[in-house]
Amino acid sequence: MCKREVNPKSCGCDDLLWMILAVAAAGRHLATMTLPISLALTAAFVGLTLFAGWRGAQPPNFAKGVRMIPWRGVMLMSSAGVVVMLVHVVNLLGFTTGR
Repeated sequence: MCKREVNPKSCGCDDLLWMILAVAAAGRHLATMTLPISLALTAAFVGLTLFAGWRGAQPPNFAKGVRMIPWRGVMLMSSAGVVVMLVHVVNLLGFTTGR
């Protein structure tokens, strides 16, 4: 039997909790992410990437103690978010980037 056709159950319930709580609009996906929201998130990720890159490039000040935030890791994660959001924006503009 193929596992794709198996409906995972939680606590013996017939439906999953997110399927019960989420209500889709007529003929649409559950969560729509419009172009302005996507562009705002892309700009926020770009800003976070630039800020984290600037903070990560600062020399350490041992008089203040160790850094509590790994700015280079934050920069890498937010730049990955930029790439994901750019692909999403390109898909919203009508181009196909997947299979």
